[in-house]
Amino acid sequence: MEIYSYQQLISNERILKMRTVLYGGITHNHSVPVIVSEKGLVYIGSFNESLQEAKLFVDSKGLFTFQEKSPLLTRALEELDEYLDGIRNEFSTAIDFQWGSPFQQLVWSELLKVPFGNSSNYSEIAIAIGRPKAVRAVGTAIGNNPISIIVPCHRILTKSGHLGGYSGGLSMKETLLKTESISYKA
Repeated sequence: MEIYSYQQLISNERILKMRTVLYGGITHNHSVPVIVSEKGLVYIGSFNESLQEAKLFVDSKGLFTFQEKSPLLTRALEELDEYLDGIRNEFSTAIDFQWGSPFQQLVWSELLKVPFGNSSNYSEIAIAIGRPKAVRAVGTAIGNNPISIIVPCHRILTKSGHLGGYSGGLSMKETLLKTESISYKA
């Protein structure tokens, strides 16, 4: 397990604030990078994504300097490892949606309501958030979900039950669906 830490300088009306962001990764048949802030998870990468690629995500959000590891990162890594081992079906690690728009945050919060072993579709999510005609916007928000696996965008299928898309790649989506015994149309 590798753990790195960076502090982000955030300018707010001539006041500089520090934000700590920590990097880590698990290897469970695939390497998976994880990034947490002091508030919670902010990013989980796709299978075989390097920590350097994950760092590009954070670097695009601001300036960072090295810091120390945290229990939150360790817990997130343990929970992901347990999920991929088939031991865990719920997550307790806090989530920090700081880098999403209010609409994206609404969609991502709704994804958290889709239980382990179940699927939903883009239309159902749009209806659930009170925006039944925003199916494409919901799909875009789901595609931009930076916290895959724990914010379960892999559980969202097309209305006809097909895979649809997945930012981590369809083979990753298939693996996650099989982990949860969720069926889909090929």
